[in-house]
Amino acid sequence: MESLYIKKILAGDHKAFSFLVSQHQDMGYAVAISIVKNDAKAQDVVQDSFVKVFHNLSTFNQTSKFSSWFYKIVYNTALQELKRSNRQWAVESESVEVFSDISIENSAIESLKTEQLRLIIKTTLKQLPPKEALVLQLYYLNEQSIKEIEDITQFSAANIKVLLHRGRQHFYKAVQQSQNISTFNELDI
Repeated sequence: MESLYIKKILAGDHKAFSFLVSQHQDMGYAVAISIVKNDAKAQDVVQDSFVKVFHNLSTFNQTSKFSSWFYKIVYNTALQELKRSNRQWAVESESVEVFSDISIENSAIESLKTEQLRLIIKTTLKQLPPKEALVLQLYYLNEQSIKEIEDITQFSAANIKVLLHRGRQHFYKAVQQSQNISTFNELDI
């Protein structure tokens, strides 16, 4: 379906670009925030990335996934933002929104449980080293393959696997400590 919209955009239908924005802005934000750790900067990174996509859409190789190409642009733009602001991979104490809005039509209790889980995941990802948080975000939440993450980040497949392994360990440990539990079965959600 994306290829249809890309063809429309390339043919001059600039309104079709809003489809790509609506489909990828939340995950683009999640990638950006895992790197820059600042809400306003992450939003700027995503906006700059969409501008780059719009101006360079004709160079997109349509045999690959648009999402991988877009996330790579977001990743590189976020790294440029870090360099521009003279910051290293630092973790700030600002509020971070990792997930897009989730529409829950179940009971209020289910909604509360989901919100609690989102808060636990968001808080835990914020505590992890940026590279681990980014790789976990891409692999588990954005459902990117190891190869796609490799294309996006330029990390080797072996490095990605190590980051996933370490990230999972750090994630589980952080959740256990923050929730004061010994196993995930004890998580009251």
